[in-house]
Amino acid sequence: MGATEFLAIGWEKFLVLAAAIVLVGNMAKTIGSWLNPIKKLVEDVEEHEEKLKRDDKRITQQDSDMQMMLKCMFVLMNHDIDGNGVDKLKSTRDELQEYITNR
Repeated sequence: MGATEFLAIGWEKFLVLAAAIVLVGNMAKTIGSWLNPIKKLVEDVEEHEEKLKRDDKRITQQDSDMQMMLKCMFVLMNHDIDGNGVDKLKSTRDELQEYITNR
């Protein structure tokens, strides 16, 4: 085996190795591009779940606030109609004050 044959075989092996490296790199890039949307989707779902929990808590608090406001309006309306119910107004005022301070 001469030097030229040795160099030709070495060059062929080098080219095969380089092609294998390029192939593995392209495969890794392709697999990464497949997994990237899945990762993004998982992140989006986690973000949406956090926002939904926060919004649910806020809506529940708003519902409770609305119930207290309706109760106060009802007591005021009754007082306006019959002119009585000062004791009911006072007790409702105390409830409202307690509600606001405990929020």
